[in-house]
Amino acid sequence: MNEVFQKLFGVMLVIFLCTISACAPTTTYISIQYPDKIYERGKLLYQVNPGDQLEVMYTKTCPDGHNECWAVRNVKTNQIGYVFAKHMKGLHKVYKAPKSEVSLTAPIPPSTNDPTSTTYINIQYPDKVYEGGRFKFAVSPGDELELMYTKTCLNGRGECWVVRNVKTDEIGVMSEKRIKGLHKVYKAPAKKKLVTANAPVYDEEKNSDKKKNELHRKLKQLNPASNNYLEDNLYLYSELLKLEPQNSIYKYYVDKYKKELFNDDLKDASRGDQPQTNRIIFDQVSFVIVGKSDPAFTYFIAIPEEKLQEMKSKLAGENNILFVEWSEFSRNKNEYLLSSILVNEYPDSRVAEGVYQLLERNPGIPFGITWNGGVAFTSGDYEYVKKTYNLYMSSPEEYRRNRPRTEPITPELHFGPLLGW
Repeated sequence: MNEVFQKLFGVMLVIFLCTISACAPTTTYISIQYPDKIYERGKLLYQVNPGDQLEVMYTKTCPDGHNECWAVRNVKTNQIGYVFAKHMKGLHKVYKAPKSEVSLTAPIPPSTNDPTSTTYINIQYPDKVYEGGRFKFAVSPGDELELMYTKTCLNGRGECWVVRNVKTDEIGVMSEKRIKGLHKVYKAPAKKKLVTANAPVYDEEKNSDKKKNELHRKLKQLNPASNNYLEDNLYLYSELLKLEPQNSIYKYYVDKYKKELFNDDLKDASRGDQPQTNRIIFDQVSFVIVGKSDPAFTYFIAIPEEKLQEMKSKLAGENNILFVEWSEFSRNKNEYLLSSILVNEYPDSRVAEGVYQLLERNPGIPFGITWNGGVAFTSGDYEYVKKTYNLYMSSPEEYRRNRPRTEPITPELHFGPLLGW
């Protein structure tokens, strides 16, 4: 009887222990595969690197009101921040484990996915990959891209793919329609990932692309004849500046429209009128000033006919200044806009088309095309390009060695905010 009791007790103990083990609470963790950023209220809080572990504390709706966000804790530092659930699932390894089993250097859990389920793109033609609507990197025939996850495109229509360059680990976005139309899409076992400390990060956490796209759309729709033209411009550029506080272009336009509103109100007040802020500085572009006084760049300013003599007087002391009728400039815009480029380092950036549109939309504001095919807008841009020109003329080899990967005069950096390209 005693022997039977011992066996029964042993069985019950095993069942009890198994039940305890099965019911042990598990926590969701993220094993970081690529360098990434963690945010709090839209501001960068800290960075994570491959091998770091994040614990998911709870879920909530993202600030955009649609997507799911996770509050996460860095297991090593205890820092808290927020991430997009879709971004984490697409780029990193999400798994469940008992809380006590996760160490500071927990190994990457093995994938449970079908090894043949990874989608790849074999590049057939030279193409570009973007991030947030801006050019990120170029791909050439033979390159391989891995599909990380899908998302709605910035314009709100169609599906876009977040892709990883298998060779360089760079991450960016391409439209599904373009990929399937130009390149070869296939499935294959997962290829080896090249995780490096400086691998580029697809920064989706700000999630401001959709809002920026909408603001740019509204800017394009503004009617210069509207009674609130200046106020509307000021409001929209102020909203854009909130999303990108360091953007010098947005800041320029905020200051510009503030000044115009203030000056107009002063003029009206001096006449005893109610302030009217719907004036337009230039009603019609009639001429373009082409300034070639510096070999590092050529600047262009679109002006109306009534400003022609005034501008001629102001620029009388400068050399190599042309005043070209707008009709003549439009017919031969490539000749005027591209003739001063010494070495075109941005052949695919549609520089002539972009600067032409900027002049047409922004009369009175100078835009420059640099000696290497870039676009200058701020005073810092012009200072930068003078230095690079002098360096190139003294030592092309040294210039090439020291040229940064992204320059402030990169055309897409200006065309994105100003034209919505």
